[in-house]
Amino acid sequence: MKLTFQPVTLAASNNDDEGMLVFRDGHLLGVLSRLSEIHDNLAGLWFIEALFDRGPEYHMPTFESLEDVESWLRSTCR
Repeated sequence: MKLTFQPVTLAASNNDDEGMLVFRDGHLLGVLSRLSEIHDNLAGLWFIEALFDRGPEYHMPTFESLEDVESWLRSTCR
């Protein structure tokens, strides 16, 4: 499985506009946002806004780095 990341600006009304598209083998797998200062102690962490490989999640984890996201995706997604 080849995972690639592509920076993108999100149309977010809450300052969480730094985003990342995640592709698996050339197909869109998910959308990440980097949490802004309005999230207090979570500011700067990556959050999975959408993940197209799994059903709805009630709690998605946050990640300190894209490497952490990649590791989690490799262990979680098919």
